[in-house]
Amino acid sequence: MTNKILDRRDFLKLAGLTALGAVSACAPAQTVDISTPTTQPTVVPLPIKQKNRVLRIAHMTDFHVEPQGVSSAGMTRALHHAQSQADHPDFILNTGDSIMDALETSKSKAVGQWLTYNSIMKNENSLPVIHAIGNHDVWGWGVADASIKKDPLYGKEMALERLGLKNRYYSFDQAGWHFIV
Repeated sequence: MTNKILDRRDFLKLAGLTALGAVSACAPAQTVDISTPTTQPTVVPLPIKQKNRVLRIAHMTDFHVEPQGVSSAGMTRALHHAQSQADHPDFILNTGDSIMDALETSKSKAVGQWLTYNSIMKNENSLPVIHAIGNHDVWGWGVADASIKKDPLYGKEMALERLGLKNRYYSFDQAGWHFIV
């Protein structure tokens, strides 16, 4: 097999053809009407078939909510905004870091953060929520006391319980789409 090195002229030809292909692929479809004798053919755009959307998702992530501070108000505003859309989302996809940080905190502080999160979700949201666990949602991984590992809520277990999840990974189908969480 021989390796051909492109010279400047061949490179520019290839680059030009690539750019032309990319532009034409993005251009709307057109047809040229040559039935009428004119000096310039008439370009008539082809009708664009309208696609009906089958699913609308509000992607929300990194609430980092805690009992004190502004995060609770921000989470509430975000939920209200999603729900106030004229064409509201079919569900919220929460991709983690729901609470401020459970990695290096005490169990009582982690539980307090989850109570705040769950309270806001219950009182301020009417949409279904699909949850994923974020790294800040995992309790105790950064705690120096090794005995914490014996707690049944250690690691991702507390997040699973608080988010109402049976498994860390799951999938579901909706509106012809397959989601893996």
